[in-house]
Amino acid sequence: RSAYCSPALLTLNGRRQVVTMLEDHVVGLDAQSGQPLWKHAHRNRHAVHPNTPVLCGKDRLFISSGYGHGAEILEIAGGTAKRVWADKSSDNHFQGVAFYKGRIFSSGGGRLTCFDPADGRAVYHVEGAKKTSFCITPAGMITYDERGGTVMLVEVGADSHRVVASFKIDYGNGPHWSSPVVSDGVLYLRRGTGIAAFAVGAQ
Repeated sequence: RSAYCSPALLTLNGRRQVVTMLEDHVVGLDAQSGQPLWKHAHRNRHAVHPNTPVLCGKDRLFISSGYGHGAEILEIAGGTAKRVWADKSSDNHFQGVAFYKGRIFSSGGGRLTCFDPADGRAVYHVEGAKKTSFCITPAGMITYDERGGTVMLVEVGADSHRVVASFKIDYGNGPHWSSPVVSDGVLYLRRGTGIAAFAVGAQ
């Protein structure tokens, strides 16, 4: 059954596949026929997996869930999926994941971490980013903290980062659960019934 995960159309080892997370497995289906190609058990307490699997190499996927499971890198070969490494502390609830500059960025364990996909090593934690959603833009990474509403613009590299600017969201109601979205140079941030737009650019 579905587990709130949006599927991704990916090419793994030269084969187009639809990859998604179901309530107790991550699966790959042939993009043309829908035929199952492989599956890998991935369960948590509530069978909820909102984060779409992310391609991080020609044959590797990063998957992450909250509620006590954590993250894994899978290597897909033919009809099998083999776990390369796992990290229970990276229990990303629904904040999203990115593969950028050869690194994996994922929120979990109350912090936003830059991982080396080869071995799961934490290269660094983004300063001031706790349980945060984010997006990557030409201006840099924009983070939005669920717990305090802090928004940051961060220059992120493969081995280091720098916080450029930050401010707090004080409008709307309830927790800060929405992800930041940038379109045509405008940053949109929503909190409950409130939404605001900010110009994003070189100036």
